[in-house]
Amino acid sequence: MPATHRTPSATRQRGFGALLMLAFMLILGAVSLGLMIYNPRGGSSAPVDDRKSAEALSAAKNALIGYAVRRGGATGLARPLELPCPDTNNDGWEEANCNAGTLGRIPWRTLGIPAPTDSAGEILWYAVSGPLRTQPSNAADVNSNTRGDLVVRAADGATVLSGEAAAVVFAPGQPLGNQNRDPAQAAVCATTGANVARNLCAANYIETSNGTSNATTNGPFVAGVPSNTYNDRVLYFTVNEYLPAVEMRVGTELRNLLLAYRQNSVCQCFPWADSWAYSGGIADNGVNRGRLPSRPYPENWGEGAIPLLPEWVAANDWHNLIYYSAGRVETDGAGAACLYCSPSAMLSVNGAPVSALLFTPGPPPAGVDRATVGNRDNLALYLDDLQNNDKGTCPGWDTENANGLGVPPLLGVPASCDTYVTPTSTAVNRDRLFMVTLPSCALSATTLVQEALINPCSPGGGAVRAACQTAADALATCTCAPAAQTLITPPCYNTLNPGQCQSAVTQLIGCF
Repeated sequence: MPATHRTPSATRQRGFGALLMLAFMLILGAVSLGLMIYNPRGGSSAPVDDRKSAEALSAAKNALIGYAVRRGGATGLARPLELPCPDTNNDGWEEANCNAGTLGRIPWRTLGIPAPTDSAGEILWYAVSGPLRTQPSNAADVNSNTRGDLVVRAADGATVLSGEAAAVVFAPGQPLGNQNRDPAQAAVCATTGANVARNLCAANYIETSNGTSNATTNGPFVAGVPSNTYNDRVLYFTVNEYLPAVEMRVGTELRNLLLAYRQNSVCQCFPWADSWAYSGGIADNGVNRGRLPSRPYPENWGEGAIPLLPEWVAANDWHNLIYYSAGRVETDGAGAACLYCSPSAMLSVNGAPVSALLFTPGPPPAGVDRATVGNRDNLALYLDDLQNNDKGTCPGWDTENANGLGVPPLLGVPASCDTYVTPTSTAVNRDRLFMVTLPSCALSATTLVQEALINPCSPGGGAVRAACQTAADALATCTCAPAAQTLITPPCYNTLNPGQCQSAVTQLIGCF
């Protein structure tokens, strides 16, 4: 397909600076900056300081992850998680189209970084997995279910290091053998079979080790041992390494949209949920837990002053991966129309009241396709903790009444249906909870005071009890936020006797 690059204005994304820094922090398996390699030239066994290559590989990986985190605006085809096409004409810009696993240079201008060069002064080469490419090259959904599919082999050419690499980056080093990188000469390229300038042919930069050639489109690729015939330095990463940063961005953006919905809607409420049974994203009246609706009721995205849902959400099925729930008093009519809410006024997270919440799912379990008909409604494949993933048994989980009149359940809805816990897994790529608590000052202040009066928030002076911490977090945007922090820090977290502690309690009561 034709190789044409995007204009700079089409590739520059703004915002999410803090999340970009988070992406850098989440990078796993970064290359060592003290790496030494064997110098294959002239048969010398003298070691060469390859820190320059290691630094360039690390910088390229950071920049690619930053690109993936900040992709996707209110409109347009860009979406979070995707990675750019390589630069195949050496101008520094990503190409507008690319085949799966196309080999080219890192599109450093697109990424907004200086040209990453290795110890030989060569710009790094790069291949992107087919399912992670940008549009129009890849029209398939890109979301938390997406996996890379590039294969990277160990030095023996047989052992598979990864079959799910999202991208592979190469530091090519000095030319070896008959490699010719003269930009003024054209020849048939062994990588593509096309007649191109020698400096645009991957086979003139990256080599073969134990029968596996890195100059093969879409791989498999090899991380070989440096020798007189092979001097590539190889770095690869999987979706699991940067999905947490992407989901932090997605969850935060969607939480802010829900807050804006409540603040700008005529009903001054959160929208109804789309029942968990997989459907078209249309909310169901009276249902307060399920999937995030792409077509909400009682009011729609973009109606009045309510913001639009970003195009990438529904276009890539993100809404069907996000678990969403709202507390009874935060739904239409202050809960009067909520057919499937429990008697609790609010949702409960670790025993503290919360107005609404979202969960991003993390990656699917290894070897599981979460998008199949048999798996897509199984909440245990999205949320890890039993106290969270049991909601598929609650009344209303499969109700499909859209904007019509629903039928209340014959039996009452148990409080457990609106009770949650923060994810207990310590894995970086776990499911992740986003609480929406802005309108809940009075209830959260009441909860914190009750907790502190009944039992100190940290009786032994160690970790703050979860119920106190959650209630204090919920007060972050309230006028009594400083008082809340006072109650969960020394000395007030284990005694209310000091004057400042009594004063904090008084201020919290003022939030009731």
